[in-house]
Amino acid sequence: MKTFFTSDLHLGHARIIELSHRPFPHVDAMNDALIQNWNAVVGPGDVVYALGDIFMGPRENAFLRKRLNGKIILVKGNHDKKDALLLEAGVDEIHRKLEIELDGYKLYLAHIPVHLPDPTERSYPRDLIPDPPKYYDYFLCGHVHQQWKRRGKTINVGVDVSNFTPLTLAQLLSRDDDQVPPSCSTTQPFEV
Repeated sequence: MKTFFTSDLHLGHARIIELSHRPFPHVDAMNDALIQNWNAVVGPGDVVYALGDIFMGPRENAFLRKRLNGKIILVKGNHDKKDALLLEAGVDEIHRKLEIELDGYKLYLAHIPVHLPDPTERSYPRDLIPDPPKYYDYFLCGHVHQQWKRRGKTINVGVDVSNFTPLTLAQLLSRDDDQVPPSCSTTQPFEV
């Protein structure tokens, strides 16, 4: 069994192609590519921690889950609205935040990197922005799309910086800290 991390697939969300500058001609092509990439690395017995915003839009989009391999443990994002629908579609577990230990590391998992400035300057429900624990080795998150890959102990697991593919912890840890490119200032909005 392998363990993977990902976030911000936005399956079914046509506008995310434009908003995150994704290289797909339309939403069906994006959905197919994301599902194909997922299944190329995730086997039926593997576990994927999806750190929010996995599906968007009509109810049918949640049922794209049936095409994804592995057990999905969802840490809710700001677009994950209906727990009952997500469970009905086949998401295995739903959490607001999660602390796990993997490969000797203590990991804190949440959608929004609450201890860093939010480029959208939005307010979120308190359950999506809990205080991180005092001690963790790495904070894995999503939400920031293509803004950055890693800032110190905080690692963005989003598909927009992961070649649209879930990654293992070893792959995530091999990333160097990066700087915000000039075109992605932390005051620019990046998502609806």
